[in-house]
Amino acid sequence: MAITLMKRTKGLMVETIQADELYSFVGAKQVNVDRMTVPVEGAGTVWGYLAVCAKSKLIFNYHLGDRS
Repeated sequence: MAITLMKRTKGLMVETIQADELYSFVGAKQVNVDRMTVPVEGAGTVWGYLAVCAKSKLIFNYHLGDRS
């Protein structure tokens, strides 16, 4: 639902863009992925990069992936 709402957002007046990054683990920390008894596809560290309107704190774009 949130993705659909983001795609429909048009005409947003943003004066200041705040860029942020965060990371989390899916299934296990990256160093432990090779030791998993039942490997999960996509397991490991995932980075989220956010573009945020500094005034309203609305996240108007994002990217999920590795650190590169």
